[in-house]
Amino acid sequence: MKNINDALHKILEEKATEYLNTKFTLTEIAEDPDHPDQYEAQGTILRYDASVNVEVTFTKDGLEPRYWMIADESITMPSKHIGTIRLGKDVCVTDPCYNRDVWCMAQLDNVNPGLWDVYASIDEIDCWGKRTYILELFHRDSTREQIKELSWKECAELGVDSGQMSVFDDAYYRLKNGSEADFEADESVRDRFYDICCNLSQNYAGIYRAGNKAVGVVCSSGCGDGSYPLEVKEIDGKIVAMKISFM
Repeated sequence: MKNINDALHKILEEKATEYLNTKFTLTEIAEDPDHPDQYEAQGTILRYDASVNVEVTFTKDGLEPRYWMIADESITMPSKHIGTIRLGKDVCVTDPCYNRDVWCMAQLDNVNPGLWDVYASIDEIDCWGKRTYILELFHRDSTREQIKELSWKECAELGVDSGQMSVFDDAYYRLKNGSEADFEADESVRDRFYDICCNLSQNYAGIYRAGNKAVGVVCSSGCGDGSYPLEVKEIDGKIVAMKISFM
């Protein structure tokens, strides 16, 4: 690491403030060991009513910002209510591009049936743009106070290949008249299902409807493809809350 003079400190702090469109307080500058043509500027911004650590990369030639990201390992993001869906005891949690026998999906059989409220944390935490970074579902008949006292436990690792994630009542995930084979054999039905999912995730998160029934939710998956944990909370052996973090 190489110390840089005060004039450079001021220039990078001002440029980062303009780039991020919020006050950036620079704390450290370093030469990027993997990219000798770049500087790494470490600093803080005010986000979510708290000080958040941010890293901004600059070119040495011209001192132009190239990349930024929140550097904290964990942050508390606000969430918005996306809608309400009805789930049965059997639920599929998966990238909607997958068929039903893929290994990297979760097929839950102990979900508390009924209405579920869906929440999503949608924001921009790096220069790749706004995405959905946390998806949470809570059973409506279980009080938030009850659920809050419970601990999250990881129950599955979810694979993503299309930059999307979904939670569906099992009876409505890639089935035609209750048949997986009929669904997969009907190209028009497959395309319509997937097109609806893509339209929902392109708007970050949305409710999937089969006719007038809200039976699932589809969202974009943070920074895209990869593997993400599914966490749940249970009361008397029944799942009453689900969370997928794409951070």
